[in-house]
Amino acid sequence: MRRCVLDRTGHGLVFLGSCLLCTATTLHADDAASTDPAEDAAVLPDVVVSSGKRDRDAQDVPASISVVDSQDLELTAGRSLVDATALAPNVIVQNQGGRTSTYFYTRGIGRSELNFPIVSVNVNGVALPDPAFFGLDLDAAEQVEFLRGPQGTLYGQNTLGGVINIRLREPGEVFAGSAELLAGERDFREVAVRLEGPLGTDKVRAAGTVLWNDIDGFVDNPTRDESQNPEKTLGASLYLVAEPNADTRVTLNYFGQDRDDGLVQYAQGEDDFEIVNDTKTFEEVRSDVWGISLSYDLGHGRVESQTGWVVGDRFTQNDTDFTAAPLITSTADVDIGQWSQELRYLSDNGGALDYVVGLYGSGLSNDFDVYINDLAGVTGLEMPVQIRDLVLFDDLTLAAFGQANWRVGRWEVVGGLRYHTQKVETDNSNSIVALGADGPGDTLLPEAQLVAEHDFSAWLPRVGATYAVNPDLKLYTSASRGFRAGGFNNTALTAARLGIDLPQAYDPEYTWNYE
Repeated sequence: MRRCVLDRTGHGLVFLGSCLLCTATTLHADDAASTDPAEDAAVLPDVVVSSGKRDRDAQDVPASISVVDSQDLELTAGRSLVDATALAPNVIVQNQGGRTSTYFYTRGIGRSELNFPIVSVNVNGVALPDPAFFGLDLDAAEQVEFLRGPQGTLYGQNTLGGVINIRLREPGEVFAGSAELLAGERDFREVAVRLEGPLGTDKVRAAGTVLWNDIDGFVDNPTRDESQNPEKTLGASLYLVAEPNADTRVTLNYFGQDRDDGLVQYAQGEDDFEIVNDTKTFEEVRSDVWGISLSYDLGHGRVESQTGWVVGDRFTQNDTDFTAAPLITSTADVDIGQWSQELRYLSDNGGALDYVVGLYGSGLSNDFDVYINDLAGVTGLEMPVQIRDLVLFDDLTLAAFGQANWRVGRWEVVGGLRYHTQKVETDNSNSIVALGADGPGDTLLPEAQLVAEHDFSAWLPRVGATYAVNPDLKLYTSASRGFRAGGFNNTALTAARLGIDLPQAYDPEYTWNYE
């Protein structure tokens, strides 16, 4: 089987090769599936989403949802989460210099340089804590669901703008494999390999993928005589499914990537594709997302457990003065870790009333160290100095939630409520040291410190109703509330050193959405 992929990088992809390994059973099934073309053209497959913590036809869900599946992703320029947004109405993305500074907007609500995102991104039910994780390549994804509007009742905090659910592709029941070798302009190269199938028994199956790509930048830096924004990615995924009996299902999934990108800050040359900074600007990011889910059918309902671990490390170097002169540089080293656990009970789908109730907990630790090197006394101390801003941020979240759907005739009514409580803590220290030829030296000014904690809580309701005019046309109305906790301004101490007055803390945010 050969596959030709067009416009893989947005700059005229050249197809090199593709191969597919599969069993005779798979080939036979494909042949048997062939039907009359007219029948195929007349029937569209159902689009299934998991927005309500259970799989449902998207047309039956009273919410604004767009779905981008794996076939759609193949048609995008780079098959990444950023590229997928081009196929979702009312969803846009902003990159601040590179893939690791990615911010999503839904209905104009988005962007956050503070401690928590505004649009939550989840991989197989595990929430990602930081925009550094959002520039993901989606070679292992089955589909991406874009839920517009606050989703606080079922998803909790950080969903003021909405939720993006990434669903990884499950392993198949027969052994199969594929390999792709792609190339294009800007010396683009990519290798993608996938293997899947049963592990010695039909009760356990697994899939694994490996992805590597490399592409040159399109912004020139004549000062350094190099391309400014090349991108390199090395990623891998693992998906394991075990079904020991008809009532029990266990899944383990891993999704990780290493990214090494050049950064583009602001155009300073004669055109928008040229910058002149003298210091190399780049980001190196490692992200690992683990998820374990357990589902057990009780007959009258289903008990589910979703456990997640997210670990990330990001190192950034910037030319902070944006010029060819050696004035100010900065580095940032971020280590982030998050655990999450959700337990829920879902009623059986057979009756007029469906409901889900659950408990949720998560913990986040973010070690954020920033070093600003003033090489020319620009900050006013009239000598080279280094400003050190060391931040340790911790967050603990607990929640209880429930939502019910009641169907009567052509009507379906939904109501839900979540109680959310959250504690945020910070330990932020700021110091200024002399910067000599041999590196940092003596401390010049007394250390400033901010040690504080805040507690937040919120009730997050959702109500709605759907009326089925006919099987293909439904009308709905809904109201929902979103929430994002307050926190601390990580740059307040540094700003104070420079004579800029910034508040040390900020308040929580709430939104109401009516459709």
